[in-house]
Amino acid sequence: LDLLESAGDLAIDKGSEKVLGQYVREAKDVIEYNKVKDVIVTLPTQQQRVLAAILRLTQEGEEITSGKLFEAYKEISKGDAVTYRRIFDFVNELEMLGIISTNTVSKGRAKGRTNIISLQIDTDLLEENLYSVL
Repeated sequence: LDLLESAGDLAIDKGSEKVLGQYVREAKDVIEYNKVKDVIVTLPTQQQRVLAAILRLTQEGEEITSGKLFEAYKEISKGDAVTYRRIFDFVNELEMLGIISTNTVSKGRAKGRTNIISLQIDTDLLEENLYSVL
């Protein structure tokens, strides 16, 4: 209903008597932007840092494994880091929020299993909102 209301408001603002598909898409973008912003600003600082590490690795084109994420997080935290285990509590919470996804893969008999982490939201949207609070 929020989407329909926002699309209707956009149509009125633009002087249209009809709610066109473009207004629905624009309204969806605005709602998504606000949702991401609301989620990010309420996250604890350490969780925001985990998200910043994921964003940085994504922008660098890296496949984000558990180990790479922890190393990037430690660089961002500069001595104020939490444990490896706690990082993955944060990862699970971010996945439940729909911001990221994880996929456990086997690296072979000698290398064990690892999590591959991927962003599920637009990187520009995340960057704009994340760096405004960090």
